[in-house]
Amino acid sequence: MAVQKLDNFIQGAWRTAPSSEWFESRNPAHPDEVIGLFPQSGAEDIEAAVHAATQAFPAWRALGLVKRAEYLLRVAQLMEEDREALAQIVAREAGKQINEARADVVEAIHTAQYAFAYGHLGQYGRVLADEVPTKRCYEVLEPRGVVVAITPWNFPVALPFWLTGLSLVVGNCVILKPSELTPLCGAKIAGYFERAGAPPGNRRRCRSREPTRPVRRSSRHTAPDARRGGPPPCAGSCRRARSFEPRARPPPPARATRDRGWPGSPSDRRCRRRKGAGTLLPWHGIHAS
Repeated sequence: MAVQKLDNFIQGAWRTAPSSEWFESRNPAHPDEVIGLFPQSGAEDIEAAVHAATQAFPAWRALGLVKRAEYLLRVAQLMEEDREALAQIVAREAGKQINEARADVVEAIHTAQYAFAYGHLGQYGRVLADEVPTKRCYEVLEPRGVVVAITPWNFPVALPFWLTGLSLVVGNCVILKPSELTPLCGAKIAGYFERAGAPPGNRRRCRSREPTRPVRRSSRHTAPDARRGGPPPCAGSCRRARSFEPRARPPPPARATRDRGWPGSPSDRRCRRRKGAGTLLPWHGIHAS
């Protein structure tokens, strides 16, 4: 039986790596079984993936929260249709029992559905109260741009969606570097996004047996401890926190009605309309975000 060769998925296409070196993925329960051959990616492949993601970012960000979320729903539907076959691949490549492999796939489906639901809520942030009655704090979610997800072998389908589902919905472009022990699972994920019709460049995958150096350290997301459970809120996004306070004003004349800035008063309404300087705060997820 011929062993399949799978290339890197970059810019919406499966591209052969410039290097002629390949590495094997084997079944840990049956070491003589070669599951597939995968390219030994190098710096040139990483630069191509980063360039493609950078070029795709403006259009992906402009697509809108709701439209981006619909691609995650389509991916979840495709995985649901392919659930048993995907679980068999996880069992063969990661060495899991079949019930564990099925649970891994189900969690990935649920995480993609959660990302879709978050997008359809249409919330780009939230408004927070403050101990000062006339003060309001606003948080606005904004994408960072190009982010990298480096995932381990133990949950090869669920963990990529933990790190990339909400990140894509918020507007980031993602480079997925799956574990060198489970590259076929990473290839399957890329294939689902291809079949879902996602725009080229918003998600790409590179494989390498050697450790991959992160392209941007501030944007790298490593997997959280799987025991903590649940997806991170918005990996790859950031919170822009803005604080609005009323400007200083001279004391009113004695004949005028005093406005002490109570909620609903004119000064309170004015301070809500004011624009303040923002401060960028990193948000990497509940496990650290």
